Amino acid sequence: MSYPPTDKQMAFLARLNYDGLPPETKEEASWLIDAKKAGKKGPALENAFREIRELLHVRDQWDEFAETIEYMLAIYKRGKNIIVDVLLVNGADVDDRGKLKLILAAPKLVNDSHIGQYLEWEKDFEIPAINLLYNEAWRSKIPPDDLKGYEKAVKKGLKIAKKLPKQSP
Repeated sequence: MSYPPTDKQMAFLARLNYDGLPPETKEEASWLIDAKKAGKKGPALENAFREIRELLHVRDQWDEFAETIEYMLAIYKRGKNIIVDVLLVNGADVDDRGKLKLILAAPKLVNDSHIGQYLEWEKDFEIPAINLLYNEAWRSKIPPDDLKGYEKAVKKGLKIAKKLPKQSP
């Protein structure tokens, strides 16, 4: 959830002679203060601010996805490999370099002597959002821990992956 900038942040920006686009959130105000302190100004500051605002908006969309839909069929690049999987989306974050990263969990096959095989999403990892080559919400009527539904989704993903443009290493 985003909160509006504080009066203290706005007063500090005024003391720094910031007169560009007004920040809409505490996070944007904080970013602007840091950028002004680092000496950014003029069009370069305004362009960077527009970029970070868009990035924060996209991050918020991923967080909303994590709260409402949760699972996605994903095709992504990890190292030199292209991976197809159903992933649990835990959210997104913007790193210190201003890059969006996705916070995800991959499934692990569990063998239970009483109920058989099922999946648990407990292998947490992050990827740069730019490495996500394809995704779609997984709105299956089959629960995400059901192995047959998972296998069907991955087969679909493999077909889609074959049609994607070749990725450079």
